[in-house]
Amino acid sequence: MITDIKIDFHCKVNRSGYKLIKRGEATKHNNQWTLNPVGTIEKEYITPHSEDAEMMEVVYNINIFTDFRKLMKLNERGNLKNSEVIIFCKNYGLTQNAKSEGLEDFREFLDFMQIQEKRRSSGELTQIERKYFPQISFGIWEGGKIHPTYKPINLREAIYLTWIFSSHTSTLRKCKYYSDYGSREGCFQVFEPKRDDAEFCSNGGKCRAAWHQKRIYK
Repeated sequence: MITDIKIDFHCKVNRSGYKLIKRGEATKHNNQWTLNPVGTIEKEYITPHSEDAEMMEVVYNINIFTDFRKLMKLNERGNLKNSEVIIFCKNYGLTQNAKSEGLEDFREFLDFMQIQEKRRSSGELTQIERKYFPQISFGIWEGGKIHPTYKPINLREAIYLTWIFSSHTSTLRKCKYYSDYGSREGCFQVFEPKRDDAEFCSNGGKCRAAWHQKRIYK
């Protein structure tokens, strides 16, 4: 019998929430004949509203990984909005141990995970990315049971580990309201169906009701 493998990680979330800011960064021109060899480019960063606000801990679980998968799917289709990245960070914090995180870096990690997913699905993936793979030790869990335990140093490692040990790829489905009429407030756009015949995202039945209303007045 093979024992369970555990991931022991707590997300650090700033209670003030997060926002996007633009920050100028110095860059050096490669052209040696440029009169001003050092220029400035603007980059977008995810940063808390208040760095002095209290931090709270959110225990990492499979729901966080599922929400990250939703971002992956939206990113793959080119539908990912910056506001959806901010909502993810508001719920679970930044993916790296820093006071701020580059939006471009966040999206690059999404791209990396998508490539890994495609390569594994096609049978091409044969190696693990070591920089996201922490050392394993033993930890005491519920009922005093001892399990092999990974302790990620950041959310990226926790997400990557969950992806490695997930036995199957979750199938996400596009909400029927979003498919037929576009986005609306409260719609998740994509969701993981709990039933084979599920057509609408789970938001209290509002998308289903709005869809039927649209059909009536169409």
